[in-house]
Amino acid sequence: MQKPNFWLIVFLISALAAVGQITNTIYVPAMGRIASDLLVRLHYVQLLMAAYLFPYGISQLFYGVLSDQIGRRKTILLGLVIYIIGSIVTVIAKNFEILLIGSLIQGAGIGVAGVMARTVMRDLYEGVHLQKANSILSTILIFAPLLAPLIGGVLTALINWQAIFYFLLFFSVAVIILQVLLLPETNKFTSKERLTLKQAFNNNKDIIKRKEFFGYTMIVLLAFSGVSVFEACAGLIFDNVLGYSVWATSILFIIPLPAYMLGSYFAGRLIKFYNLRQIMIAAMFLIVISGLAMIAFRLVGFINAWVILVPMTSYLLATGLLFPTATTAALMPFPKNAGSAGALMGGVQNIGAGICTVISSNFQQSSQMPLGIILTCLAFIIIWSYWFFISGLSSLSEKSST
Repeated sequence: MQKPNFWLIVFLISALAAVGQITNTIYVPAMGRIASDLLVRLHYVQLLMAAYLFPYGISQLFYGVLSDQIGRRKTILLGLVIYIIGSIVTVIAKNFEILLIGSLIQGAGIGVAGVMARTVMRDLYEGVHLQKANSILSTILIFAPLLAPLIGGVLTALINWQAIFYFLLFFSVAVIILQVLLLPETNKFTSKERLTLKQAFNNNKDIIKRKEFFGYTMIVLLAFSGVSVFEACAGLIFDNVLGYSVWATSILFIIPLPAYMLGSYFAGRLIKFYNLRQIMIAAMFLIVISGLAMIAFRLVGFINAWVILVPMTSYLLATGLLFPTATTAALMPFPKNAGSAGALMGGVQNIGAGICTVISSNFQQSSQMPLGIILTCLAFIIIWSYWFFISGLSSLSEKSST
């Protein structure tokens, strides 16, 4: 059977992935309005992100197994249907609790995108085409959350914050129509034998008990958690503490995010000259400095947008270095079940980020101090994870020869 058009598949999977990425950050500029209209404490609005991230992470552990059983196409459609149901709940929500429930259902549905963005391309392509597809998808995964706050800011300023959730509903409906009409089944090896939950659990247990996989996953989890906490806090600080408008908050929020792209670019280039150990140590040093700088600025009395944006730019640069390096090293020992390992890594990463966001929601966001403290704590746990699980591995001393 002839393979489907390369650019068609890239477009369809990019659209699917964009739904999940946009949902996570689109309402950041509107958090103050949501708190005011729904009569909830400002810092509790961060729970929306936690309610989304928890099921987004957990569901990935099941979608990977399910897609091996019933196929990628059916699994994608199932996930999108669940997401659309959650979106309907958010648009009819009249209180914060119902909005939380809708966000939770959205996360449970679109967790399918986190798995399929990696799996579908692996089904169809290898070598140069697979590298090209993954590069395009990685760009989408970076630009979608960059664009989302601008969309959310425009919708909130011109209409109201509820328009954000209508946008997500209409966008997801458009995406599922595209998938129904154009997406072929890519898994030609669907299992004839049903995999039990016990078997799936044992498969994941065999992966996570590998010390190096656990260590690298912890590092990615902790670094990503810092990004998620920033995404949850930034809108509250810029809007309600520093008094910026919705438009300005949208623009300020995205200023540090391109640093992640720069870090990812450097990670791909530096591996030709430095080994994994050197790149990871440099990234961890930047992460520690970023958290401490934010605390130091507050201690000397500075509180403005730049004492948040400059350290976060450094943090995201370091995260861009760390993510591809740690992810590559984590998946290298699993050539035959990289899909399961990747789904497990992505699931645990989002669950951990959800936990950190819940912790952050219990702090009164009156300055950058809570954010700085959380980032610094995460940085030192990253260093501990590296030292305890990874530092002795000989593979860290290797660098690419290509």
